[in-house]
Amino acid sequence: MALRIVHFSTTRLAGGPWRLVKATREHSPHDVRLVDQTRWGVYPHDVVHDEQPELALELAEQADIIHFHNYLDYQSEAFRPIDFEALRRKGKAFVRQFRSDAPLIARRMGIPIEQLIWSPIPSIVIAQYPERFFPQARVVPNVVPINDHDYLPADEPVQHDLLFTPTRRSSAWATRWATKGFPETVEMMQRVARRSGCSMRVINGRPLSEVLAAKNRCRLVLDDMITGSYHVSGIEALSKAKPVLCFLDPRIETVLRQISGAFQSPFINARLEEAEAILVELLRHPEALRELGQEGRTWVERYWSPASTIAHYLEVYESLLRDPTSVRRQESLRIDGPARRFLAFDMHDQIYQARAEHHRESVSRSFRAARAIRSSYRHFRDILRRLRLRPQRSLALVSTLPDAKH
Repeated sequence: MALRIVHFSTTRLAGGPWRLVKATREHSPHDVRLVDQTRWGVYPHDVVHDEQPELALELAEQADIIHFHNYLDYQSEAFRPIDFEALRRKGKAFVRQFRSDAPLIARRMGIPIEQLIWSPIPSIVIAQYPERFFPQARVVPNVVPINDHDYLPADEPVQHDLLFTPTRRSSAWATRWATKGFPETVEMMQRVARRSGCSMRVINGRPLSEVLAAKNRCRLVLDDMITGSYHVSGIEALSKAKPVLCFLDPRIETVLRQISGAFQSPFINARLEEAEAILVELLRHPEALRELGQEGRTWVERYWSPASTIAHYLEVYESLLRDPTSVRRQESLRIDGPARRFLAFDMHDQIYQARAEHHRESVSRSFRAARAIRSSYRHFRDILRRLRLRPQRSLALVSTLPDAKH
């Protein structure tokens, strides 16, 4: 039976809602629409509420299922005059999809975290780091159109060995989740470039089309090596047959296996702390890089195709109409007990804090060493001043002494 499904989103969410709508249209008989609150232009639009409020209202009233993204609930007024609570009372089916961490969503909505997490709306969550924040939500894959032209491998000349394309420029240790460690990763790439002679490129704040094109012309893509989660950017690079360096903590590895059905992860699993040595070695083996890239493309074709990822959503919609309470967390991914909660969440937060503390201590030691060097130089300069000699002349004299060390 063909359903009328209408998605509502108040933000871009990295193009996730549009990719989902497009793939559902292509791999199901359903009539699927997306209503964005406003036109931001970075990703394609279907219906823009600011421009077509009457059409948005008509679609909502005719829908069989209303699919919320992130910051919406029954009481939301972002799409007025649409009254979601009134539509719920009329029997409309609703599902809510989370794509960010719970503290961020609750803060933007101005509600307590507990109210968000235990919302009565049937909920789903992407199979990345947000899943551990929503223990009730069914875990689903983040759809990537791996067979679209811009996502296919392209035989183009390599311009850069390493590519890093973070959305944010935040430090690795300034925030737990909203980071890919921009300054620290760039510094590490620069060290790799000095040691290996490789070339590198960093892209930040550019259109998706430019980022995808750059991935065609690199040897290896760096994703998030800080938080413990892969991102859509990494799946995009795998789709283009590029090896991806990314840190997956044990929880995310479990989630990826369960959702994809694949025993092995397609990523080169490494933390920032070990990445420099790994990259220097990898760059010595171009054949291995090409083979890893091809294996990544084979992996997404087998385990992350649009048809296979959309199947998760179609199952959600069927369950929603049959019994809304059946849209709940998979048994194999439950984190509702204290032991599972510790292993899925608390333990990895403690590991992150320990890494952050080690980084701060390393920086402090480097600062103390630099300060000691500056102090020694000032002391030497004072000695020279007392001898009424210029530093350059004094150094020249010292270098001619018989016991001078070079």
